Amino acid sequence: MQRYIVRRVGEAVLALFALSIIIFLMVRLTGDPALLMLPPDAGADALVDIRHSMGLDKPLVTQYGLFIRDYAKGSFGDSLRSKTPVSELIKDRL
Repeated sequence: MQRYIVRRVGEAVLALFALSIIIFLMVRLTGDPALLMLPPDAGADALVDIRHSMGLDKPLVTQYGLFIRDYAKGSFGDSLRSKTPVSELIKDRL
């Protein structure tokens, strides 16, 4: 019985890890989030500043680590539309 539980917990951890990688890559592969936040007439300096503030100028592995850390803390970032924390939007809906 103990072996079964250990195996199932291991499978769950592996599944959550794979799911987190899939979600991270789906968000990153849909386009540059910094471009979505800026108006079309924004300059290159503004784009560089937004990318830096969002951590998009860091290596992909570092971005993934920050992604996991933030989600573990319950910090889902800011909404691209309303510029308010996503956790507050979720609380309002619940």
